[in-house]
Amino acid sequence: MNWDAISAIGEMVAAIAVVITLLFLIVQLRLSRQATAANTKVTRSAAAAQSQNYLAKFNELLMANADLSKLFTEAFAQGSFEGLADDEVFRIQMGLRANMQHFEAMYFQFEEGLLEDRVWALRRSYIGSFIRMKPVADWWSVERESSAFTEEFIADIESSEGFVMGELGQRAPRSVDR
Repeated sequence: MNWDAISAIGEMVAAIAVVITLLFLIVQLRLSRQATAANTKVTRSAAAAQSQNYLAKFNELLMANADLSKLFTEAFAQGSFEGLADDEVFRIQMGLRANMQHFEAMYFQFEEGLLEDRVWALRRSYIGSFIRMKPVADWWSVERESSAFTEEFIADIESSEGFVMGELGQRAPRSVDR
């Protein structure tokens, strides 16, 4: 055998090795994409479940805590915090703030692609209807100006269908120092 034949065989082995390597890389990329898609699906499902679980836990809290339920019932029935003691108003306002902070966390999940559009659309609609109710509307007209929430979150929920800032209550909200 001469050196030309050995060189040709070496080039052919190298070419086969390159083809095998490319095929291996293609298979690995496909598997990686499938794993990423599965992981994204699991993450999105977990985010949706987490948002639903929060709402359920808040409802359970109101159901299990007669005093807190009574406070919210009184405030919503009269459309204001009038007649409630300062500590009762504070409890309601902190409950409202906690609710909105959970919703803002859901918004961040949505913005990062972790919460599906359809799930955020439902939450956004719920928030919009929630902050249009008296006395929440009065509370929100003050709270939205605090530094507790990002401008992006406020803009997103206030741009939800049917939300009009002018619909917020005209009654001056009663606020307790926080």
